[in-house]
Amino acid sequence: MQDEAGFFRFQETTYDLGEFCRITRRSASTDTHPCTLKVDDDGPLLQWNGYLSDSYHSMVLVRYVGFLEAVIVGIAAS
Repeated sequence: MQDEAGFFRFQETTYDLGEFCRITRRSASTDTHPCTLKVDDDGPLLQWNGYLSDSYHSMVLVRYVGFLEAVIVGIAAS
């Protein structure tokens, strides 16, 4: 259960961190949560903690700084 909501603004849109899915290492992950992206050990997405699909071809990425004190935001597109 989440006691606090974590929101941030990026490019004129407000995002809720609770809506982001996790990014984990495929080889080490036993996570069966449906909202988890398992990537290869050398995958560039491993530098990020979570993602949210923005469109069919892009996603918003987040990396936590400290204990949820701030986030670094990026965009991945294909």
